[in-house]
Amino acid sequence: MEEVTPSIEDMIRAILMRIMEKDQEFQVEALRKSLLSREKWGGFGISGTKMALFHARNEHISKPLFQIFPLKGKVNVPGMNGMDVEVETFIVLLAPEKLSPQGLEVLSYISSLLIESEETIRLFESRDTKRMTQFVIQKLNYFLDEGK
Repeated sequence: MEEVTPSIEDMIRAILMRIMEKDQEFQVEALRKSLLSREKWGGFGISGTKMALFHARNEHISKPLFQIFPLKGKVNVPGMNGMDVEVETFIVLLAPEKLSPQGLEVLSYISSLLIESEETIRLFESRDTKRMTQFVIQKLNYFLDEGK
């Protein structure tokens, strides 16, 4: 993300606009409101990391989405532990309101990868999108193979 703003609302809007560039049916304002309402009962910043996880599940989402946005700067966001967290990476995990239990299990697995170990935290904070993609694909293949 080139545009870094201190306003969490503006950052969410910019990220959602980026997603909309690839999915014209994406409902930016509805999702922005949903994500901001989530902030009221829990922050986005993952304590002990430089990452924020924006996640939502609602009727405005047509298909699951997992995307990582390395920032060109730092932004303070409310942390999941109630303290502000300085983040350099925004991670977006969205799901339709009605998603199968298997789909939810996959998304839960993906979110657990973010803090699996110090090594994975460093990887997701690294801005190396190629390595991140390879890692997630490898882990998902393993997860799906083990589930058979």
